[in-house]
Amino acid sequence: MANSSLRLYLTLLGCFLLAGIFLIVAQQGCGDLSGEVVSLTVVPSTKTIGINQSQVFQAYGVDVSGNSVTPSVTWSLEGNIGSVSSNGLFIANGTANSGKIVATTATAVAARASVVVTYEGWIAGNVKDELGKTVPGIKLYIPGTSSQAFSDSNGDYSISQVPQGTYEVWATDPRTIYYDASLEAVVSSGETVRVDFTMIYYTKPTDIPTPTIIF
Repeated sequence: MANSSLRLYLTLLGCFLLAGIFLIVAQQGCGDLSGEVVSLTVVPSTKTIGINQSQVFQAYGVDVSGNSVTPSVTWSLEGNIGSVSSNGLFIANGTANSGKIVATTATAVAARASVVVTYEGWIAGNVKDELGKTVPGIKLYIPGTSSQAFSDSNGDYSISQVPQGTYEVWATDPRTIYYDASLEAVVSSGETVRVDFTMIYYTKPTDIPTPTIIF
């Protein structure tokens, strides 16, 4: 009986010791996983950049606990679009192309951002009348080209795919309520130049106050 009790005691003791060993291995043997990045995002995720221009990209991660972290990453490129430094500074080539910026952690978690390198730019702005009210339906165009747009209900417009250069932008009203107007725009590749118009009435509305002349 004594021997059976001893054997039972030793068996239970062995089980407790093994359980303790497994617990230590589970807590320490696999390493400290806290802070390990499980997902990664590159910001901005998409970018159109003018030739020979630069843009800083940043990588943000989420660890196993769901916490936001700023991980250490290696930067690289997919496609012949330029160069990228170790801190995420991208410099575009002198030719138009498209590709990706890639950020990769030491544990091979990777994320990408799409990049378009372009010669072209944009002209955008707002159209108001001399009362300060927004004017929809105004045609904005560059003479001698197919580049044009119409102002929307908020008076906003945007002319895209404009090669870099200096242009005379015209605003005309198909309803012939306003005089035509023109302004100069200097377009740089990959950039948006803002050109706002104030349209002048052919016949001033009655709600425009008549100035008081003092003699």
